Amino acid sequence: MKISYKDVDEGLRYKVFGEDYYLGEVKMNIMTQKWSLHPNFKGFNSLHRVLLTKSYYSWREAGHTLYDMFYGSYGKEEFNPFISTDLYKM
Repeated sequence: MKISYKDVDEGLRYKVFGEDYYLGEVKMNIMTQKWSLHPNFKGFNSLHRVLLTKSYYSWREAGHTLYDMFYGSYGKEEFNPFISTDLYKM
C-alpha cells in the first residue's frame, strides 16, 4: 500500500496518488474546516456514494478513504476459508 500526496493549494487541496496512479483530490471546506473527496474515477456502489457525501476531519483520513474506494477495500466482503462464520454465532 503506497499512498502519496501532493500539496496543490497551500494546504487547502491535496492530490492523492496510490501506487503511482492519480486517484483524485481531497479539498477542504473553509467554512466547516472539514475535507471532502473528489475522485478521478467512476464506478461507485451505494457505499461509495455515502463515503463521497461524508465530511472528514483530516486530509489524511480522506486520502486513505479515496485509496480504499479505488482499490476495493470498501463494499466487498473478503472470503477467508479458515474462519468459519458459525463461530461468531456462539
